[in-house]
Amino acid sequence: MSTSQTQIKIQAQKSIKLIPQASELSIKELHNPTSSTTPIKPHPPKPSSFPLSNLPPELRHEIYAHYFANLPSHYISCATISQYNSSQRPNTPESSLPSFHTEFQLYLASIFFTHDIPSWIYYHHATFSFSCPSALKSFTAHPLAHTYVRKIRISYGGIGEQGPDWVYLLLKGFERLEEVVFVVDVEDECGCCGVASERLNHWWGCVGDAFREGMSLNGKGMKGGKVRLKLETRSEDECVIAKES
Repeated sequence: MSTSQTQIKIQAQKSIKLIPQASELSIKELHNPTSSTTPIKPHPPKPSSFPLSNLPPELRHEIYAHYFANLPSHYISCATISQYNSSQRPNTPESSLPSFHTEFQLYLASIFFTHDIPSWIYYHHATFSFSCPSALKSFTAHPLAHTYVRKIRISYGGIGEQGPDWVYLLLKGFERLEEVVFVVDVEDECGCCGVASERLNHWWGCVGDAFREGMSLNGKGMKGGKVRLKLETRSEDECVIAKES
């Protein structure tokens, strides 16, 4: 063996001694030779996602129904109807009122919801509030509203003056009406601590009679069956008296 070969062999043996044995290396160091001896914290697992789109359509519709049923009542004013009508082209039919369900966050959250939420689910489960008879009349011209709306709130005002015939408008305008809440403003004489006046009781009895008579004259009655009537009264100190018939 020549002198040069001997020197190369000696140098190689010295280099081998500098490499630690495999048993002295941690698993992390074997996979990452450039890492230091400081332990490396593993990355937290990514949260698993379960898109709503993975659910069957029936369950998605149940979720949409629950969402709309728990929203505050949607107030439809005369100004709302007038503003929409003024933005339409001439000769636009009254039945082409806006699809109000497109205004809510769930509908706007994703293009998936835009296409997946049926319009009728909103009208069938949401509550609509009115204080203007002409707004209610225009609203019921919308086929979805006329066919599917079940829950209505009426801001009646005071009972001293002759008001509009809400009972007639409601029974004529909605096929599936199930619940109507009348919100009445009362004076101090009507009581603000849960005691309703005789006049208020008489008026409320007339409302119930009018509904029963109207449904009887209608012959076939409402598709949803009996209409549940509720009364909420407001006084100056905002005490609320609730009644149901």
